[in-house]
Amino acid sequence: MKVVDMFGCGLPVLAHDFRCINELVKPNENGYIFRDSKELAEQLQLWFDNFPNNKDQSRLCETFKKNLQVFQELRWKENWDLVASNTFQ
Repeated sequence: MKVVDMFGCGLPVLAHDFRCINELVKPNENGYIFRDSKELAEQLQLWFDNFPNNKDQSRLCETFKKNLQVFQELRWKENWDLVASNTFQ
């Protein structure tokens, strides 16, 4: 639920790899997924490396922003109709 809240605010996420997280978090599209503390540390270092002058990170940030805007356009009712409605008819 917190991932959806963050996406709703336009924030990319760093999420722990657990079952079904890949339904929401798409690495290099709207966030990162990590398996352990070492991987989390690497992702944080990558994100903040040469901040705010890292051009690669700026492009990735723009990609995240664009993809999260698309996510925000799909409202609850439309998502329900698309994903779950047929299951309950």
